[in-house]
Amino acid sequence: MSMVAVLGLAVSAFGGIHYTVSNLNSVPGGPGAYGLSDLGVMGMSSEVGTPGQVLINGVLTNLDNLIPSGTGWDLLTALSVDNSNKQIVGTGIVGGTSAPFLLTLAGDADGNGLVNGSDLSIWQRHFNPLGGPGNGFWTGDFNSDGAVSGSDLAIWQQNFNPLGATFSIELPDTGGDQGISAPEPMTLTLLAISVGLAAPRIRRAFKRS
Repeated sequence: MSMVAVLGLAVSAFGGIHYTVSNLNSVPGGPGAYGLSDLGVMGMSSEVGTPGQVLINGVLTNLDNLIPSGTGWDLLTALSVDNSNKQIVGTGIVGGTSAPFLLTLAGDADGNGLVNGSDLSIWQRHFNPLGGPGNGFWTGDFNSDGAVSGSDLAIWQQNFNPLGATFSIELPDTGGDQGISAPEPMTLTLLAISVGLAAPRIRRAFKRS
């Protein structure tokens, strides 16, 4: 497997939606910047979160369909989504190793859900067609090949959208896999009232018997 495949050659179009996949451990701030600890992410099983799928405009969509073939990534579980920035965080396997991933809109270097002049400025500041360590979508390396080059500029141009993406992205309801939620206070109050009202009738029934 090539290094490019391990890093994740990262741009995909699914119904006009283009995504970049990154190893979250390599993103500035790491998993903690996205509300997850390294240990917490790595300890997640495929039964926690949403196994392999998200809802895009209400349509159940496989995570692997959001990234191109040949990235080296197998996206197993979506743990959280940020619908305002159109980002997805989860766990997968890359290069045979479990790792947390981050999906961001292609061309969106600052991760705010827009592809605009600010992202172009980031690309310009980090322009380095020879490549180097520390590059990622946050430096304008939108195809994760280790370089910030004309290929990345083309991705920015193709995805230019200063008004932001209009599609919605959500985690599906997975039922019992998400655990049992605690009853709300009003529910508990109504339950207590119901039991209290029923108690005299139960006692009278026992006396008659």
